[in-house]
Amino acid sequence: MPQERKMTNVLTVDVEDWYMDIDISTWELYEDRVVESTNKIIKLLNESNTKATFFILGYVAEHFPELVERIKDEDHEIGTHGYSHTPITQQTPSEFEEDVLKSVGVLEKITGDKVMGYRACQFTVMEETAWAIDVLKKNGLKYDSSVFPVKTHLYSVPNAPLFPYRISPADITKETDPEEDFLEIPFAKQVRSIQFHRKGVRA
Repeated sequence: MPQERKMTNVLTVDVEDWYMDIDISTWELYEDRVVESTNKIIKLLNESNTKATFFILGYVAEHFPELVERIKDEDHEIGTHGYSHTPITQQTPSEFEEDVLKSVGVLEKITGDKVMGYRACQFTVMEETAWAIDVLKKNGLKYDSSVFPVKTHLYSVPNAPLFPYRISPADITKETDPEEDFLEIPFAKQVRSIQFHRKGVRA
């Protein structure tokens, strides 16, 4: 009989508050719920002895460093979700780099650990923003998890691989260089007959 293959699943959480799709200049007007909601997620993960990667918004980390510390203390991986929750499609390369570096600086100051991974606001690493990969590589990140390999009206790289691959800004729809050291971990689409969906739970 053929040997049964086991699949490794990667669980990720974007740590942002419910109002963070609107302009950052208004954020202080709204009630914060991110700490309470994230703590509930951590509790559920503890109950099932499950670890996850938390992509934390730099703004959230700056205002709630104790939340970042708890995520680290629970032995989850910490990645960056940028600082201002601005889609890459609305940033120049220099603005994007500034946003990434600001968020990484905040997270590394709190944790003392190097940030390795990035997830874009609204999954906006797409063919028209492929230059973002070079910015991430230039600044020492090792992987991205922003490619959404299914067509939507907001964001998509519908021809991208469904499983982790070595991504290059020359063509983010396929692995063009197996020696490339920067990894793309695309969002799960479908495995056999099981359909996986992105679920956004606002704090």
